[in-house]
Amino acid sequence: MNKLRRSIVCLLAAALLLGPVRAAAAQTVTTAGRTLQLVAVPLDGTCAGHVVTAGGLVCDDRPAAELIRAAAAYGTVTAAVNGMFFNAYYNQSAPRAFPDNAPMLLTTLVQDGQVQAGSVVGTAKQNCIGFARDGRVLIDAAAIQVTVSLGARGEIPVWRVNGRESSANAVVLMTGAMPLPFAIPAGAYAVLIENGRVTARVTAASATLTAGQKLLMIGSGVIDFFSKRDRLPQAGDALTIRTTVTAAGGADWSRMNAVAAGGRMLIHQGRIVAADAAFNALLDKDPKQNATGVYQRSFAAVMKNGTLLLGTGTASFNEIAAFLAARGAVDAVSLDGGASGMLYEGGRFVTAAGRELASAIVFTKPAVRAAQCAALVDGASVSFGAYSVGGNNYCRLRDFALVLRGSARAFGVGWDAARAAVSLTSGADYVPIGGELSAAAAARTGKLNQSSVWLDGAQIDPLGYTIDGSNYFKLRDLCAALNVGIDWDAASQTVLIRTK
Repeated sequence: MNKLRRSIVCLLAAALLLGPVRAAAAQTVTTAGRTLQLVAVPLDGTCAGHVVTAGGLVCDDRPAAELIRAAAAYGTVTAAVNGMFFNAYYNQSAPRAFPDNAPMLLTTLVQDGQVQAGSVVGTAKQNCIGFARDGRVLIDAAAIQVTVSLGARGEIPVWRVNGRESSANAVVLMTGAMPLPFAIPAGAYAVLIENGRVTARVTAASATLTAGQKLLMIGSGVIDFFSKRDRLPQAGDALTIRTTVTAAGGADWSRMNAVAAGGRMLIHQGRIVAADAAFNALLDKDPKQNATGVYQRSFAAVMKNGTLLLGTGTASFNEIAAFLAARGAVDAVSLDGGASGMLYEGGRFVTAAGRELASAIVFTKPAVRAAQCAALVDGASVSFGAYSVGGNNYCRLRDFALVLRGSARAFGVGWDAARAAVSLTSGADYVPIGGELSAAAAARTGKLNQSSVWLDGAQIDPLGYTIDGSNYFKLRDLCAALNVGIDWDAASQTVLIRTK
């Protein structure tokens, strides 16, 4: 214990002497035999945080460099750190098999607003780091819930995504992100979901999914419950799968684009909690994850100076928490560690991973390119200025309102002074103000959009960027919110928009 106290005192002293961490620059801090590698990421909207998985799957692992290359689809990669826990100890010489002999993600992960894997029982709090669509990064204990909505008929709460549950009362959602064959529990009610609709009842003992497919499995113990309430999905039913994240601390997590759960909470609202069982009771049971063990660690901390500090190093969680508190950390959480430890900045690995990884947390600056969007709206040709970011078209709301004017999905655009937000009204006739459909100029700057958008009194969450002072939103997100069909014709390089 005395040795631990001395180490913490030395780390605190070193923190005070070294001063603040420079944004976007890697630093090495060595004291009392402990060496920490640090990278600071600015939280001013210029960088977006993402959680990427190996091959876009939840059962694969690949070299860290491959995950970083894949993240380049979002923009220029500025920094990265390894993700959360996965099964790194499967038998690589044997064929992969779900769930035990594959590098399955072991904790809950949200990607592009949808849960990809993990427990999603809405009453259970998990230590999470979340990356919002407006550039915020939040760390807190949060409940993650997935529900399958059948509209007026009600909802079905999901227990787990892309995993196995032994209870006959469990509801499990499998997706194409887990393409290995899996067993369907005996007596379960299973339906195949494609493009938001139930396409078939599945009675086989096993299934294998492809990209875009989902399989909802309702355990035998709750079939009668849902049947009596007319909530057993039938072929042809339209389904909406919703992910809700609710933080214990009261912060707004409604705009989270990505969430990684399962680490040890180190600092919560400025208080060191690395040894607090209220946050970390489950991890206390693992000798390698307790607060006092000295192992290779990875961590992330939201700092008072408006940066996110990423780090790796060999130390105890108690020591890391004390170090971060002295630097001005507001909230901090651990990530996977050991041979998974990886830290990347400025085109180089500050800490190289000792194994292939299943996931990584990556920060990118948007690569913004002016583009002219050619579209067919219910067969009629139209063209408007847009920007391409990460391979997706982003347009101005007023341009899209004019494009849909007179259609079955027309909407008006206004300003809600009470909410200080953009307000859209379905069915309203859009009144042009001039300048719509003009060509986009060559972009100079791009930041994550800070404005909220409301449709018919409900907040929607289109991903957006402020580009040279104007707000542009992801066309696919706008179409989803407005119930507008959208496709891409690669042969003619045309966006196909359907309002009927």
